Amino acid sequence: MSKATPKVTLRSCHSCRGSFDRKDLIRFTRDHKSGQWSKNEEGKTFGRSLYLCRNEECQGKARKNKKQKEIIKLLEEINNKN
Repeated sequence: MSKATPKVTLRSCHSCRGSFDRKDLIRFTRDHKSGQWSKNEEGKTFGRSLYLCRNEECQGKARKNKKQKEIIKLLEEINNKN
């Protein structure tokens, strides 16, 4: 018997709408109780999720369009740490 290939979970970037493997995107989750957005590293937080590419150009588009103000603040904090 041959081994089955692992299933690739595709998600779309909120900014550019491109489809990518979930592992290649930055995931943000809005807590269902408080409504606050947070970066979700482990992917286990419950709530509404939004994905962005790791591409700086794509993140720049998100900043320019002000799609999610709280997420833009988180992105800036992440970029300042690097």
